[in-house]
Amino acid sequence: MSLSNGKILRAWKNGKSAKNGRRSLTTDGEKLYSYNLVIGVNVGGKLYVGDYTSRDQNFVSMTTSRHVNIARYFADEFQHVSAFKLISK
Repeated sequence: MSLSNGKILRAWKNGKSAKNGRRSLTTDGEKLYSYNLVIGVNVGGKLYVGDYTSRDQNFVSMTTSRHVNIARYFADEFQHVSAFKLISK
């Protein structure tokens, strides 16, 4: 069964694994992936998202940018990629 991106993000927020039909947005409950790139992490229930959008020099793709923009509404902190990489290790 194919899940919507919103359901993927709710699963991530609740620490559960999920993936959409194309597997472009997935989570293992801890990390949130756009394709194979970690765009979010769940650290003890606090959600962090890295800014991989088109407005930043760390732009990856339009799809990843869309995933990040949706995920930022669920996030407790939206961070520049350099700060995010320190948390997401």
